[in-house]
Amino acid sequence: MRRGLLFGLLLALTILLTSTPTSAQTVNPTKLEFDHSDYAAVTSYEVGYYLGTAATPYWSATVTKAQIAVVSAATSTYTFTLARPAFGQFTAKLRAAYTNADGTAGQTPWSDPSGPFVLSPSAIAPPRPKP
Repeated sequence: MRRGLLFGLLLALTILLTSTPTSAQTVNPTKLEFDHSDYAAVTSYEVGYYLGTAATPYWSATVTKAQIAVVSAATSTYTFTLARPAFGQFTAKLRAAYTNADGTAGQTPWSDPSGPFVLSPSAIAPPRPKP
């Protein structure tokens, strides 16, 4: 099972261009799109936000299958809404969690990184309390 998930987790992490690109870099992406041929065997995913070439994620979050939308069943392409943990330049990596036939839990290694993207402060003005 783990071997199939490892090879099946061919994640072409693509930050969707639903934001304003500057010099070929995505700014404030809202979705993460990925391919995974073993999607049915997975119980959840974990997305990690990495700063530069760091070996461990700056921040990570669990993404349940209920939060994931099917883009194309024919190409095993899925998407979910990205959380905004902080401001800065990041890459994203994804790994899958699964349950073996004997009931033990497992995880795949982290995927290859996405392209770099920037999370910047919102253009919306903050609320102001009244005196």
